[in-house]
Amino acid sequence: DEAVARQSEPRVGARAAEGEARLLAGQNGRQVVRLAAPAAFRGREGWPPAPCLAYVERVVREQGNSSRASFVAASADSLHGVDDAGIDVVTTRSVLIYVKEKCAAFDAFFRVLRPGGRISLAEPINGDYLALNACADEYYGYRVPAVADVLARLRRDDEDGADRDDHPMTGFNHVDLVRHSEAAGFRESHLELRIDVAARDPRAWDSFVNFVPNPNAPTIGETFRETLSADEVRRLESSLRPLVEQSLGRERTSMAYLWAIKE
Repeated sequence: DEAVARQSEPRVGARAAEGEARLLAGQNGRQVVRLAAPAAFRGREGWPPAPCLAYVERVVREQGNSSRASFVAASADSLHGVDDAGIDVVTTRSVLIYVKEKCAAFDAFFRVLRPGGRISLAEPINGDYLALNACADEYYGYRVPAVADVLARLRRDDEDGADRDDHPMTGFNHVDLVRHSEAAGFRESHLELRIDVAARDPRAWDSFVNFVPNPNAPTIGETFRETLSADEVRRLESSLRPLVEQSLGRERTSMAYLWAIKE
């Protein structure tokens, strides 16, 4: 539903919007492709592409912009259904992070763009995020050393069977994005990496435990219940809840902003 969609959507900040605005300046009447991952609209059970598109189409229709937009359900690594060399700008926000074949996605972007066309991408770099948040006594930026043993259990469960170097969400960095752009044939590519550390906003405990860390993951509360004993959940809540509700934590993020131009 709409509330879940808003809660789950990755926050990419004003910088992505600035990059988009720069590329779209003077683009009235031209063809723009905005890619959206269905995962960005997912609740716990997920939305397949068709309902995701139906939701976006409804929003566009309510805004009175139906005549200015069309919608295609397609994989980002093929853009099947989008004609060759007919698009002026391709934009993404937290889309490639869900795509295994990122090199193929850049090839698809290049294919659909006209000569002189451009891309503007904003993608979280989860390898940096994991490194920034690799503190043994922290959980989502909240220091809770009194329950370090409980946190260790959560980490072990998260890491069991994980091959992060081969996972779409963690097996790439900002340099890879530039390499893919160049390999696809873009004439010039520019990338800025932004790492932010800031105080977390206060939030209600129910909101925190119902938060979806990424759209393919269970909620925090589900993770607690699936991994920990009832006593461990109680101990963790006792230490963590006051910090969450009083904003006594840090939020650390890493985002790459890439724009490139086709010959």
